[in-house]
Amino acid sequence: MFSLWTISVVVSYLATIVIISQAEEFVIRDTLYGRIRGTVKTVLGSKKVERYLSIPYAAPPVGELRFENPEKPTTWEGIRNTTVLPPACPQISSHWDYVYSHRPGFNDSDEDCLYMNMYVPQIAKDDSKIAVLVHVHGGSNLAGMGAMLDMDILAAQGEIIVINFNYRLGALGFLSGGQPEFPGNYGLLDQTAALQWVSENIQFFGGDPSKVTVEGHSAGAADVGYHIVSPLSKGLFRFAIIQSGSPTAPWALQSQPRELLSKFSEELGCNSSKDLQKLKQCLKTKKWTDIRDGPYRSDCVPSGMCLSPVIDGFSVEKNADILFKEAELNGEAFMAGITRDEGRFPDIVHPSMLVTPKNVKRFINNNIDLVTSSIIAHEYYPWNDPLDRKATLFAFGDLWGDNDIAAPTFDIATRIAARTDNIHFYSFDYASPSAKVQGVPHGRDLFYLFGCPFSGHPLYNYTDEDRQVSKVFMNMWSNFVKTGKPSSSVGADEIFFDHFESQNQTYMKINGADGNGTITVAYKPRPRQVEFWNSILPQLDFQVQEVSSEYGALTWGLVALSVTLFICMVANIIFLISRRRH
Repeated sequence: MFSLWTISVVVSYLATIVIISQAEEFVIRDTLYGRIRGTVKTVLGSKKVERYLSIPYAAPPVGELRFENPEKPTTWEGIRNTTVLPPACPQISSHWDYVYSHRPGFNDSDEDCLYMNMYVPQIAKDDSKIAVLVHVHGGSNLAGMGAMLDMDILAAQGEIIVINFNYRLGALGFLSGGQPEFPGNYGLLDQTAALQWVSENIQFFGGDPSKVTVEGHSAGAADVGYHIVSPLSKGLFRFAIIQSGSPTAPWALQSQPRELLSKFSEELGCNSSKDLQKLKQCLKTKKWTDIRDGPYRSDCVPSGMCLSPVIDGFSVEKNADILFKEAELNGEAFMAGITRDEGRFPDIVHPSMLVTPKNVKRFINNNIDLVTSSIIAHEYYPWNDPLDRKATLFAFGDLWGDNDIAAPTFDIATRIAARTDNIHFYSFDYASPSAKVQGVPHGRDLFYLFGCPFSGHPLYNYTDEDRQVSKVFMNMWSNFVKTGKPSSSVGADEIFFDHFESQNQTYMKINGADGNGTITVAYKPRPRQVEFWNSILPQLDFQVQEVSSEYGALTWGLVALSVTLFICMVANIIFLISRRRH
């Protein structure tokens, strides 16, 4: 009896294995470091996409490799399974909402996090290689992960290879001493290492190393901006896309890295002496969870985003304003874009908060002067209905969206347009009728880019019109990845984008109407707001500095005159007293 029962269990187990193996198809590919096993998924009815998750593109940045430039991964024997999503890089608990808003329930993180995920379409093709898109995730360089959204729909629909990856965040990725002993920019250098891995290995996946497009969203877009002018990224991509972010944004560069490092290290029990090498070694002995949860100052740079890239002299050689005038541009074609309502978040401020100069200072930057904050408050005050709470929330949202995202993205597009005529601009204007949040906020376009209306998403309900807009958007994107020229099919028509240039500022609006995706030509995106932030306020700030300088010179002149007169008066008194005695 026991023997028969044992045999039946074994047979059932083997049958289960057979059923699972039949249900899930595996595929094996080579890399320079060893062989990997991925899975094949069928999407969009009958299209197959190979998925390789958790491919190591760099050595684990732990132990002695913490706070060091990334090193190449070690080789391995046999076949490595790449079938499960990797852990996210460490990020403080208050920032996990960003991941949850894209992939609900995911909560795995570890310092050993430098992995990429690759989606390869199985398509009938000739000897030509497949174009490649490398996505750099956003999250203020403090939060997020590469795999916040699956990217197999875009790979299948666009017939391109799509790659995302993790890079070091927060203190582990961007803490800096501002000196060669502790330069920082480790997260930025991780991105370069990922691009280098793609350049060296994409041939094994049928990809074309000469047709790589790097694209970044939000803080990832600012990072891509630095790659466009970094000598370390030269030759690693052909095209580049800047999506809702810019290296010229007020939050995109640390202004006082040494001060932040001193405060950070002191609170972790490390001596913040002038010996940065000893300081780094001390930080290497700490638990990564303690570094992750270390002190965070919200007032060190505008927008409270303290841990951003720094000028290190080799990956970021100078300020972005200078680099985009002087540095050689990496890449042949560029695209930039925004959403219609970048700052339309329901919880961006407390409902009782009013648009006043004091609140504007607290909201965007405590260091701005009263005149500037008053002008900003006047510009965004809901004059039509000051008591309307929704109008006030929209005002603060638009203020943030214009200052931090829309105006800087337009600014970097204008700077690139001054160097080349091969740049395009778009605005994603589609507001789904099923959306819970009114408007088209920051990051909403990502869900359409990566095909969520087709695959579904636990936080959203999508309509047929959503799917048509997504199809048009994915088509536009993949055509740019393949050719450097964005175009898309709307019905029977093939629409090609006009170049963006500084005079007419031609751009394309992505929208939906009557159940279809639409693309229309437009001019000068958000003209009043862009002019306000990129021209009016900088001129005002310059004039205030000039006036302060003039008043400063006048003040010192009066002081010098007063001192001279005082000395003369004392000399005269001494002379008179001496004369009277004689």
